[in-house]
Amino acid sequence: MSSKPTYEELEQRIKGLGKLEAEHLRADEALKAEKEFATSLIDNAPTFFVAIDAQGKTTMMNQHMLTELGYKADEVVGKDYLSKFIPERERDTLASVFKRLTAEHKPTFNENHILSKNGQEFLVEWHGIPVFDINREFQYFYGIGINITERKKMEEALRESEERYRYLSTGTFEAIVLHDKGKIIEANEQYYELFGYNPEELAGKDA
Repeated sequence: MSSKPTYEELEQRIKGLGKLEAEHLRADEALKAEKEFATSLIDNAPTFFVAIDAQGKTTMMNQHMLTELGYKADEVVGKDYLSKFIPERERDTLASVFKRLTAEHKPTFNENHILSKNGQEFLVEWHGIPVFDINREFQYFYGIGINITERKKMEEALRESEERYRYLSTGTFEAIVLHDKGKIIEANEQYYELFGYNPEELAGKDA
């Protein structure tokens, strides 16, 4: 028959339990602080961040993306991502991207348009990462995106400018000038030689 623990033994056990509980509390607080820090980083990052579950529902969207699209969090959480944020013409393509993400178990990179609350479209460059549980069952994936709408516009403007330059500089001996609403924006070498001007002198002048 075992003897009852002494008062000192009980006191030590109680102290031990108290110490263990304190350690658990500290671990919980550290985990909570780490989670809050990560959430703060995501919310304040100048990039888009969205998490989408296995049913295609939006589970999280960072503040930067919410602000750019004109939404509040309670307007997007739980909503079907494709039907709410993707133009209809791109939904099938993006659905295939999502399917490939979950099947291949590896990150993906793509560009697609997303819709703001007022119907404005943004072109976004996405890096999508799937998340699986210990049984390799798909749980959700998150996307980190950069709004490249303005960059694409500048690239298109540069391409058009290069095409104009090729048009002006090849295959002709005639003097050619391009203007916008009567103001000169560009001319070829034959034009400058014929009239004795340089590009700086003619820029913005009446054609």
